[in-house]
Amino acid sequence: MGEWHLFVTMLKSNRKDVIILLTTFLLTVIFDLVIAIEIGVVLSSFFFMKRMSDSLIIRNSVDILGEQAENGDESFEEEALTVPKGVVLYEIHGPLFFGASQKFQDTLLNLHQKPEILILRMRNVPFMDATGAYHLKQLVKHLKSQNIEILLSGVGEEVKEELEKSGFHELVGRANMLSDIQEALKKSREILKLKRNKTKA
Repeated sequence: MGEWHLFVTMLKSNRKDVIILLTTFLLTVIFDLVIAIEIGVVLSSFFFMKRMSDSLIIRNSVDILGEQAENGDESFEEEALTVPKGVVLYEIHGPLFFGASQKFQDTLLNLHQKPEILILRMRNVPFMDATGAYHLKQLVKHLKSQNIEILLSGVGEEVKEELEKSGFHELVGRANMLSDIQEALKKSREILKLKRNKTKA
């Protein structure tokens, strides 16, 4: 901090960095450098987790495409995906850890409509911690209690390992964890067809 021109320049950066800088500086003056660095690291970690939590984006087929057509399927033109009527697709972007998992659960518990099948597209979830896995399990239990079938698609290896440790596979069923979105949509059509046939019988 002996470079005062650098110190002044850093004061012009974003608010969170300024808070960390000033806190560390004041603690160094009042106490000592060791305490200042420790608290600076804790503050930096807190702001990082907040930033990561805020970066979580959850899109669904209804939000993207507007209200579902009364008859017929929804279509994701950019990927040539057709979401069957009675199915809602949620795409998650960002990590699911304790800072973001509550937001994830709250969003999915407030569904615009009650679908027969919910697909969670997780290709853009880079990692998940135990809290994220716990909230996902709680969500699945809640949806299953409402007779909503859950399918997962595009789950990465790291996320898959965390889910395996939490016993998630036993809850949702390995057959309902698909490699990609096309497989998940195919599976959803099979489930819907089976349900329709049971209704007719």
